[in-house]
Amino acid sequence: MEVSTWCHALPVTIAAIGLLAGCATTPPPSPASDALQTEVRMLCRGMEVALRDGDLQRVASFYTDEGILLSPGGKRQGGSRELLEQYWARFDTAVDWSLTTHSIEGVEGLLIQRGRSDISFDNDGMRRVGTVEFVLIWQRQPDGSLKIAADGYW
Repeated sequence: MEVSTWCHALPVTIAAIGLLAGCATTPPPSPASDALQTEVRMLCRGMEVALRDGDLQRVASFYTDEGILLSPGGKRQGGSRELLEQYWARFDTAVDWSLTTHSIEGVEGLLIQRGRSDISFDNDGMRRVGTVEFVLIWQRQPDGSLKIAADGYW
């Protein structure tokens, strides 16, 4: 009788172990440490100031040399320092920028930031605001700085 009971319980036991093992391999996302979140928020403030100052090359400097931007429809831009600077040069009529953070997750060397970007443009005296949602992937560089490796927006 003991063998018969064990034989019936074995498949259920194996299934339970498999489910538990699967759950253990996919932990839920966790917020980054307070220090890392503060660092990312300060970098965002620096980007906003650079844009307000009209220093668009400085905005581009927040990206890695190979940083990319992905826009709706799958258009990929950037990939080199020159192309990043060309991308940001198009924002020469921007007068204000607000980056709002929804979440920052990850660990020391790799962080993911989700948020909203509101950029105000002045075109011949008319104020226009462009709003997008974004995901930034921040990567720690050999010099210790955090830079944007990828910027997806929609």
